Amino acid sequence: MESQIHTRAKGALYGVLVGDALGGPVQFMRRGTFKPIQELQFVKPFQKPKGSWSDDGSLTLCLAKSLSECNMTFSAADCVAKMVAWHSDGYMSSSSRAWDEGQSTRTSLAIWRSVLRGLSQDNIEPGPSDMKSGQELVDQVLKYEQFSGNGSLMRVVPVGLALWQDKDLALTVAGAQSNLTHPSPICAECCAIYTSLVVAAMKGATKDGLLQDLMEQDIKNKHLRERLGQYKSIQDWKTKSADTIKSTGYVLDTLEVALWAMFKHDSWVSGALEVVNLGGDSDTAGAIYGGLAGAYYGVEEVPWRTELQKQYLVDSVIEEFSNKLLEEPRN
Repeated sequence: MESQIHTRAKGALYGVLVGDALGGPVQFMRRGTFKPIQELQFVKPFQKPKGSWSDDGSLTLCLAKSLSECNMTFSAADCVAKMVAWHSDGYMSSSSRAWDEGQSTRTSLAIWRSVLRGLSQDNIEPGPSDMKSGQELVDQVLKYEQFSGNGSLMRVVPVGLALWQDKDLALTVAGAQSNLTHPSPICAECCAIYTSLVVAAMKGATKDGLLQDLMEQDIKNKHLRERLGQYKSIQDWKTKSADTIKSTGYVLDTLEVALWAMFKHDSWVSGALEVVNLGGDSDTAGAIYGGLAGAYYGVEEVPWRTELQKQYLVDSVIEEFSNKLLEEPRN
């Protein structure tokens, strides 16, 4: 019998991938204009087979693999190298190449790729000075409010899993990994809020416990504080009308969608289906909901796991990661 830590970690990672693949077929579509999704389908917007995960799943696997190989510690340099490998060569993709990447991800990884290309042949990954100069370039281009997309939030769940025993460190790393591609402060703060909830779920928190964790967070961004501050109880989340929920590429909208489904529903499946059937940025919303809900409900509550593309890759990365959780306990 697997430990609860294994079960929750696997649930979170499979939850991201299945949520991503579930939402892909109706991405960019306006809600109410398509037949509701009830299972994995052919991803028509990108002509990909059923069970294909996109940038959300690929970059989550990149971060999970990086954490595993670095003994459950965060190496920005290793993470960057893996994300660039995805963007350039299709590493951790469900197909032969990267696809569906957002503007900030594409722009930042092009900058990081130029940093990697400038290294000498003796260096496998960038050193501290390379990372500093690369981050400065990314900040110059993208550290503005208009670049507050959800591309760093969609991949962050492995941080809360790997560092679940050290919440303060987990929140710091959540922001650090965000800054690599999405240096807008609200992106880092959304990643930290989400990671705090993942940590709580890993520790077995109830829904009331998750809400308490959310309400106790010291939220700096005014828009984020006002948006989430309207919810004082689980009932407030449950009674929020779907008509007033926006599933867009804006990080705050996506975080709200994921939390809304998390508190409204009592199963992984029902929440996932409601999220993706909102249309819009359905694959990313599905991935972000799926990760948190997977950590809460556990892997057995996440269906369609065996219908994912590249099953051998998915299983090996997730198995390695979950095993490392027990090998490298956090103090």
